[in-house]
Amino acid sequence: MTRASSTKALLTLIALILVMSAYKSLASPEITANAQASGSDGRTRTFLGGQLDLDSDFQPVDNKSFTYRPVQPLAKHDALVAMVSSDQAWSVYTAGAAQRSQDEKGDSTNDRTSARDVGAVLAKYPVVGMVKTSDGNIHWLYPAVLKAKTDIQAGKVVQGDGYQIETERSVKAGDSISVLVVGGVILSIEGTAASKPWFTASKNGARPNDRASAIKAWRIEKAYVGE
Repeated sequence: MTRASSTKALLTLIALILVMSAYKSLASPEITANAQASGSDGRTRTFLGGQLDLDSDFQPVDNKSFTYRPVQPLAKHDALVAMVSSDQAWSVYTAGAAQRSQDEKGDSTNDRTSARDVGAVLAKYPVVGMVKTSDGNIHWLYPAVLKAKTDIQAGKVVQGDGYQIETERSVKAGDSISVLVVGGVILSIEGTAASKPWFTASKNGARPNDRASAIKAWRIEKAYVGE
């Protein structure tokens, strides 16, 4: 092994140690680790250690049609350790890690999901992300669990308490759906053969372009987590 390659290997090891340290403690975001990941556009990105500073609250919603609870309720100005590229940022903390931590501490589940709600697929999603899509829009994303309060027939467009709901599968009252919340659009994490969510709930006033842009962000996150 050459001196240059030895130095590179040592720096890579140090970077990995720093990432794991940040992941465990959620402490100072001053890490300098590098990581590579390919996006849905096929590009390879370099991610550096940084932080995400939230510009709004990510809190539960309860209406006549459904409820949803974020995996990790967050408030405006909260800061999370993150991996950051030029057009994407993802919290190091994942949904699975968040649930384990909150359950172990005995935190109330009144405003969040519990470990039994978070399956293996949802568990690997970052608790929050921010992406810039190809149309130039910037989106915040976070995972949540939605529970239906009413039956919704497949193929129907339903207006429900401030949301327009569309689903390609029948939904029964009491059903739970793992979702990504992208601004004012809620998208099932599970997709269809056409690479789009099978369940969509958009706040009234959202335009078709808004939903299309949210789906672009949904695809970016699925590519990031390797789905």
